[in-house]
Amino acid sequence: MLELPSHYGTIIKTLRKYMKLTQNELSERTGFSQNTISNHENGNRNIGVNEIETYSKGLGVPSYVVHRISDEFKEKGYSPTLNDFSKFDKMYSYVRKAYFNEGDIYFSSYDMYDETIKLLDLLKEAKIDVNDVSYEYVLDLYKQILSNDLDKSTRNYETLAKNRKSNDTESEVTIEEITKFHEKYLALMFSDLETHDNRKKALEEIEKLKEETITLGKRLRLVPNYHYDAIKGEPMYKTYLYTYPDRLETHKNFILEKENN
Repeated sequence: MLELPSHYGTIIKTLRKYMKLTQNELSERTGFSQNTISNHENGNRNIGVNEIETYSKGLGVPSYVVHRISDEFKEKGYSPTLNDFSKFDKMYSYVRKAYFNEGDIYFSSYDMYDETIKLLDLLKEAKIDVNDVSYEYVLDLYKQILSNDLDKSTRNYETLAKNRKSNDTESEVTIEEITKFHEKYLALMFSDLETHDNRKKALEEIEKLKEETITLGKRLRLVPNYHYDAIKGEPMYKTYLYTYPDRLETHKNFILEKENN
């Protein structure tokens, strides 16, 4: 079984205490013995990849967040997020709510963890306590950070219009197509990668989704979504022609590294 660095035990211990759970209570939620949990938390025994999934479910914290906190440990020797988890937890709950309920965020969010950190940094700079802001306030700020870095000068709709096909309606991308792509993308991101066969299937799915997102991007370039572009300040096609292929390639490399290990 692939084991994780010992600092995962520190993460689990801190999150357990944040959730106000005893080791015995976490034992009931995870099925691990109290002794096993104690050994994990104290670094006497490393946590396995599958075990971290069980811990995450027991704690109610996405394993993705746990792994990102681990990345901070690797880079800095400690985790700013873990040290002040209550603020992160509140902001992340707002970000998740916005992601699943606001269309323009759902279709343009790059990374909910990074975006949560960015929002917290903005509030910190403005000396605003996260506990004093509402969801609506965060939502407005969230939309701004997703659009502020975009380069409006790259848009040239007159040139694009000349390149359109005469039968624009055949090239238009429907919300159903976009939704279907995102459902498959999210399913891939959260798929089980613990067996060789599952990793093989995931790699095959990545290649299919690459073709699909590039095709969507090319079609969106021919028939721009002006409403989206006005909100985001950047042509929608760029997200599908460049951003998603890059994300998929990164996930592919992650799987290949996991396979080699």
